[in-house]
Amino acid sequence: MIIIHEDKEFLLSLIPQIKIYLKDNLGLELHPRKIYLQPINHGVPFLGVFIKPRRIYCGRRLTKNFSSKLKTAASGRLKNPAFLNSYLGYMKKYQTFNLRKHILASSAAKQAMSRFGVHPNKDYSKIESDWTLSPPKQY
Repeated sequence: MIIIHEDKEFLLSLIPQIKIYLKDNLGLELHPRKIYLQPINHGVPFLGVFIKPRRIYCGRRLTKNFSSKLKTAASGRLKNPAFLNSYLGYMKKYQTFNLRKHILASSAAKQAMSRFGVHPNKDYSKIESDWTLSPPKQY
């Protein structure tokens, strides 16, 4: 459970009320060492994202997994470029323009995209085929 409020005293006043509700209605207890009060500007990690006032960032795990997958694709061990749009589509939901631009500018990303014959669009939210520039090879 995460409760966010600007006033520390208000949050402290909620703790006894929550304890009573949990005990009377659900038969549960709050662990006394697992109540964290911190400034709202520090942000809160929640469900793979990092929530701050007026901003939500994607988590570190997602960016590391994406970079790792790009290195695997650059080495030739992946044959399908669909993972690129999957990661970019997920990242597009958050404030990640500069992060997407940085990741797709890496040498592993450039090598993987040239291997697959694709390039990023203008806002780095999707990978498009290079076929518009030249027709696909006939085998």
